[in-house]
Amino acid sequence: MFLSTPPIYLLLSFAFHVAHRCNAQSYPTKVCISGDVQANFDSNRDPRPLMGEYTLIDPSDYEVNTAIVDMTAPIYQSLDTGNLSRYDLTEAGTQFLFRLIGLGPDGLQTGWVLSENLAVTDRQVNIFATCHKDDLFDCVYNRWFWGYDSFEFDVPLVRVAAGACQASICIRNLTLNVSESGGYVMRNIGSTLERHWDNSTSRYKWVSPHDPGLYWKFRLTGTEPPESSIIANWVYIGAGKALV
Repeated sequence: MFLSTPPIYLLLSFAFHVAHRCNAQSYPTKVCISGDVQANFDSNRDPRPLMGEYTLIDPSDYEVNTAIVDMTAPIYQSLDTGNLSRYDLTEAGTQFLFRLIGLGPDGLQTGWVLSENLAVTDRQVNIFATCHKDDLFDCVYNRWFWGYDSFEFDVPLVRVAAGACQASICIRNLTLNVSESGGYVMRNIGSTLERHWDNSTSRYKWVSPHDPGLYWKFRLTGTEPPESSIIANWVYIGAGKALV
């Protein structure tokens, strides 16, 4: 029997397919969940407390419920409080990211979930949001939905990226008329800002290493109800005053 050599485009196609599949299942030790809220966000569905850096954990430390957790995928835990040894499943504020099986109308789909706790044996799981994708890095904008296995309420401005969250940001060429010594002067207040945990908001703020009084911080003003009275924004603080 005579066997001919496959055309080069078939070989290249096969090689690309193999490389793509391997890359799709290769996950880093850290991922970053980032995003924002829309102007008319519902405070009962605020994704910002779920954002931050998630670190790969060893699932062998727990009795993971393998009937619903896909053990072929990594399990991540949020370590935003800076306590790198915080693996207590009962601690308030602990959040997990893992792949779930049994989703979809036929129960044959898999997807990623953000959960208040890890799915362990004989423990109820409180799931915040679901991404109906097999690959974690397909969980980008407009791919997350509130609740378990739901498509009802989308979370449009949240995404997952490989690697640790940024440790610093840069504000460049920001010149303002700033009050100093009883008068006003034009001052460039642009700076490199470093990430620091803010206990008062349970979120990060970004602080100038050269001037600790200069920082970028999340601010929530107003009270409920009504919800429309709540104003959520980020402010650039200098000398105790909001500059931007």
